[in-house]
Amino acid sequence: SSGINAEWPLRPGEKIVLSISYHSYSQLFLYPWGYTKNPSPHRTHHTKVGEAFARAVAARHGVHYKNHPVVNIWHDRFPGSWYEVSGTLIDWVHHRLGVVDSYGIELRDEGHHDFRLPVNQILATGEENFDGLLAVVDNIAYYGAP
Repeated sequence: SSGINAEWPLRPGEKIVLSISYHSYSQLFLYPWGYTKNPSPHRTHHTKVGEAFARAVAARHGVHYKNHPVVNIWHDRFPGSWYEVSGTLIDWVHHRLGVVDSYGIELRDEGHHDFRLPVNQILATGEENFDGLLAVVDNIAYYGAP
């Protein structure tokens, strides 16, 4: 919602330092930008955080997540294509709210089951993504925080 600035329940001096939007599916760790191929000024940091996430996820059950900007979402499968999108939460929070650590995570699987993940993979997906979340928290940047 574009009214988030006016209604957000933050007290004076508080700051949002992390935003993660979870979706299914594709096994991806995504970061800004989605609307342009130009890299975010924080791309090196985002890549580092994504790599930490991917290592933590893989360590749990051996599942591998790719790590790249939203605009590259289909580039791995279709190298000649780019998926420029506007209006993503990842970009909006990063640009409008100034949150450096704004990410999207596309959960299991890589498309074999579309949006209906088999029941026997749900718990493992939660476990590995909790480990990934802890790795993200360990690596976020507290720009401007006390």
